[in-house]
Amino acid sequence: MAKSPEKSDKEAAPVKGKGTATDAAAKLAKDKAAAKKHTQYVLEKQSERTKANAECGPIPPPEDPERRERYRFDLQGFAETYLPKMFVNKQGEHRPWADFHIESFKLAQQTILDGGQLAEALPRGSAKTTIIAAAIIWAAVYGHCKFAVAVCATDGKAVDLLELVKIQFEVAPLLLADFPEVCIPVRHLERKTQKCKTQTVDGINTRIEWTEGVIVLPTVAGSQASGFRFHSAGLTGSGIRGLLAPNADGQPLRPDIILIDDPQTDDSARSLLQCGGRLRLIDTVMGMVGPGESLAVFACVTVIRAGDVADTLLNNPDWTAIRYGILDKMPTKEQMVWWAQYRDIQLDSKNRRLGREPEIQFYRQNQAVMDGETKATWPARFNAKAEISGIQAAMNLFYKFPLTFDGEYMNEPKSLDESQIYRLDKQSVRERLTGLPRGVVPLGYDFITVGVDIQLRVLFYAVMAWKMDLTGSIIDYGYVPKQRRREFDLDNLEFTLQSQSGAIDANVDAAVSWGLMQFGAYLDQQTWLREDKLQIFPKTGQIDINFRASESAVGRFCRTSKWKSLFTPAMGQAMTKTKKRISEWKDHPGQNWPPARQHRRECQWMETNPRDHGCRERYFDTNHWKTFVNTALSLPLHSPGSISIFGESPEEHRQLSEHLTSHYPQEVTIDGIDQTQWVQRPNTRDDLLDCVIGCAVSASRHGARLSHVTSALPAINEPSDRRIINIPAHRIVRGASL
Repeated sequence: MAKSPEKSDKEAAPVKGKGTATDAAAKLAKDKAAAKKHTQYVLEKQSERTKANAECGPIPPPEDPERRERYRFDLQGFAETYLPKMFVNKQGEHRPWADFHIESFKLAQQTILDGGQLAEALPRGSAKTTIIAAAIIWAAVYGHCKFAVAVCATDGKAVDLLELVKIQFEVAPLLLADFPEVCIPVRHLERKTQKCKTQTVDGINTRIEWTEGVIVLPTVAGSQASGFRFHSAGLTGSGIRGLLAPNADGQPLRPDIILIDDPQTDDSARSLLQCGGRLRLIDTVMGMVGPGESLAVFACVTVIRAGDVADTLLNNPDWTAIRYGILDKMPTKEQMVWWAQYRDIQLDSKNRRLGREPEIQFYRQNQAVMDGETKATWPARFNAKAEISGIQAAMNLFYKFPLTFDGEYMNEPKSLDESQIYRLDKQSVRERLTGLPRGVVPLGYDFITVGVDIQLRVLFYAVMAWKMDLTGSIIDYGYVPKQRRREFDLDNLEFTLQSQSGAIDANVDAAVSWGLMQFGAYLDQQTWLREDKLQIFPKTGQIDINFRASESAVGRFCRTSKWKSLFTPAMGQAMTKTKKRISEWKDHPGQNWPPARQHRRECQWMETNPRDHGCRERYFDTNHWKTFVNTALSLPLHSPGSISIFGESPEEHRQLSEHLTSHYPQEVTIDGIDQTQWVQRPNTRDDLLDCVIGCAVSASRHGARLSHVTSALPAINEPSDRRIINIPAHRIVRGASL
């Protein structure tokens, strides 16, 4: 019997169901294809946007081709036209060039075009480095050179120099107008280094680099600056040897411009060993030139010490040298009498808060005789608001920076060999006498500090008077308990802290406490009079706590005694491979640093929050302050920054001189930083040296600076610490407090 059509249809229904599943699969496949297509579309659009963002073309033609071509062989004109803001002062003014500026431009241009070695020593702040930085930009955009390297004393200074060049390509308006093929790609980066790899001009990668230590200018068709490289490196670092980089065509490229900027530090300049090492490194740097190629080498230097790196380069006949001082010559002795009067008026005006007008008026009235035949090498270098000539500005610097003026501003420092600076002899120290009795403060000294060093059986102390320029005088020193013999050793003491206090030998705390109380009573009994009968009280002091057994006694004394406002517990720290210099320590809440951050490096001390002892603790760099004391004892007597000693008889200070000459220097390099470390000689004592250092650090804490200007110090409200004994009011010398 045949199947009916109806039954066949019903039996076919499952097939229809299977068809529905197939349709679903087909729909899914269709959706996947559509999603893939959409994803592809999105990726293509994203790629287009990325390419659009990476593309910084088309590059327009120069705004003024004639102007651009005019300065191809005119460095000074290029700098004046395209880089004017590199040569303005803080007020945005451009002072007229000095003769040495014009000579510097001329010689820099000649050196770049023909090769050679140019050493320049201009007064600090005379734009010598800025001129060479402008010369590098000029050489780059015109294709005069292809690879420049800046080498400085440290990596940080080298990076700063590189930054000076980078910023010009980013902000100089005329440089953008006439050299768009360089400036447009640079500005397109917006200082985002990640854009460098993808940047294109007309679809071609520019190979630009714009990092902290490397500049590579964009490779653009027709650009003479394509692929110009500028690297920075520290002289003592490992990155200066064998510098080699490919150019845009893949060919090896070696430096053809080397800028050596301030290749020495204050510490390295004082070391004959380090000077020799840095001169050898400079020779290594100059050897980076490729075979048969010319090399332009610039050394922008400041002479710190006769015979240092800068002085050696300037006197090398293989170098073309420019050496100018801020004055063509110093005033004569007759002129200096007038300048001494000027200085007295200047200091008096500052102390009395009278402003600058009295000193300006005096100089204006006597300018002809005060100037004489002296000339300023840069006549326009003066502050029009406070000075009226370049000579007056130079003499203000002479008084402001007495220890560095000869080197940094005249480039003719006084000859001080290694033995004069570091290797003191006992006899010369003993002869640094004021002729005044013990306890009398020399005339002109403003305040007193105290330093205490504690040993197991005796306490050492020193009392010093100071000027605000860190000129010091030891007016008293001694021991507690007092010894009958002038010279003694710790092994043969007549009296000890233990024997005099009644404390047993094991009870160091009680013995030290008794000694500190005795010393405090001694301070109360003293009357510190200056030569003019002005009574001065100690301003501040510190007690060394490196002798760990005395820590609790010192802390208690500084926290609870009647002399707590005078003394601070102090601990010396020296830079090692695991310890940074104190000026490099990080800030923490409650820390007390020198009053201005620029003084950190000079002062090398800081104070903490109250800690274990319940009062602030002071930390200071022992190597830094040993160098200061040693140098101060080497300077001419009574000169700024020197140290003198009371008395008339050198033999009175035999033991003091032994302590002050107990260390010798060793030159070391720690983490690329040159350091002078002081090592104690065998079988010597240094306790009184520690006391003198304590006085010096305390003077710095009070505000004394080698380059101090009293009117710049902030005053605080505190009770007066001086009594006037039959002295007219106009003779009072005012001190400054932090």
